[in-house]
Amino acid sequence: MKNRGHDQNSRWPIGAIAVVSVLFLCSEGRAGGVPPPMEVFLDLAENVVAGQVTAINTNIPGSHSGLIFGKATIAVSQTLKGPHTKTIEAKVVAAMIDYQGSATPHLRRVGDSGIWILSRDGSEYGLVSADKVKQVEQALKLLDKRAWTKQVNGLQAWAGAIYPQLDPDYDSSRPWLEMAVRNVSDHEIYYPLNSMEVTAVAEDGKTVPMNNFPDTRERAYCRKILPGETVYLSDFLSPFNCFQDAKDGTYTVSLKYENARDGETTGKPGYCVPVKAWKGFLTPAPFPFPIKK
Repeated sequence: MKNRGHDQNSRWPIGAIAVVSVLFLCSEGRAGGVPPPMEVFLDLAENVVAGQVTAINTNIPGSHSGLIFGKATIAVSQTLKGPHTKTIEAKVVAAMIDYQGSATPHLRRVGDSGIWILSRDGSEYGLVSADKVKQVEQALKLLDKRAWTKQVNGLQAWAGAIYPQLDPDYDSSRPWLEMAVRNVSDHEIYYPLNSMEVTAVAEDGKTVPMNNFPDTRERAYCRKILPGETVYLSDFLSPFNCFQDAKDGTYTVSLKYENARDGETTGKPGYCVPVKAWKGFLTPAPFPFPIKK
């Protein structure tokens, strides 16, 4: 499967979906390194604005594997998500020197314009063509209308099918299976990874075996989620993985997120440190999911 990106001029990283810098929009997750659809990044974004780059400052520290980063100043013509502002800064890839990566990011230049999707730290999740403003607005409205579970120990969950509409490389008839949690508390939470269970029921009422990825360790490996932050847990929920043995048809899918174990997370490189893991049980409402192979 070819690598896809979220720029209509270039194709190229979720960590949980996590979430994410210019370099790592899809580095930790899905089979084949395929990033999730742009709708996911609209959900994760702190700011979504239409505008044009007026200047790029490359005199900033930080480079990675031959990539030179810059701070792009964007003159904002329309704000679609986040606070209204006349200008905004974005962390972009401005140049490459002896770059050896397998997927080439798009270099940003003064004059580049479109709909910019930016993370909390200003990193660029992607750039959508300016003529897709209405589609972006519609996607944001649908995201706002999602039904979340009641909060349990500070977390809420949502699960459903996302139909890609913004990236021409995606088959919009084949949705993505997604699960997200958000922190509605006033403190950081360490949420466990690989603590999901997927169940699918076929149209004839039979339960279809799913290729789940349970974590069997005594401690749950965790990542941190900040107050007000949303993350996606479905790094390994590609329909092509989960439904390998399923026939074409529409299935009723249920996702469960549960943890009763203590937690750990990475401290210094090569070390794990104990953390207070989130514990609880979240079950979003079942939803229809079509499979077309």
